[in-house]
Amino acid sequence: MSYFKYLAALAALIIFAGTLPAMALADAGSFDFHGFKLGMTLEEARKAKPEILVDESKTANGFVAGYSAYFHGLTLRFTSPKLGSRLFFVQETKNYDTPQNPEPIYTYMRLKYGNPDYAGSGMFSVNAFWGSPYNKGKSLNFELTIKGVRKNFPLVITLKDADLEKKNLAVIKQAMGK
Repeated sequence: MSYFKYLAALAALIIFAGTLPAMALADAGSFDFHGFKLGMTLEEARKAKPEILVDESKTANGFVAGYSAYFHGLTLRFTSPKLGSRLFFVQETKNYDTPQNPEPIYTYMRLKYGNPDYAGSGMFSVNAFWGSPYNKGKSLNFELTIKGVRKNFPLVITLKDADLEKKNLAVIKQAMGK
């Protein structure tokens, strides 16, 4: 399918979705993404998925700044223990050798999470946001590259709590005396 057909199909899908009866949009903070929810503790994540691999991040002065975890292609970020080692970031990246049709992905996500707050397309990708795309609060974003000069076509899905991330950065700066 050509790039323009992808865009036309996505535009038609977005217009069609807008004509459906209003579905209640869930708060992105309540979204379950592969068994992970924003705000869950590292211990809750380990209990739910014992096979996750966890790395501790420390500052130059030895302060535990947070944790990074990896689970079946997912990257997870947790706050410092000072903020309860809470999950604030989950990202899944899949690389495809050929452009993918965005319709099935968009439809699946719309059925699971409700209609997005924002959706659109650019020259090389399609995307949708649930929550705020302005780096505030909790959000879920998907972006699929459908055309370009790359050798691969990534699909990136990110569930994020930007406010908790900012609080964690403030705690780290304070611990470093900045």
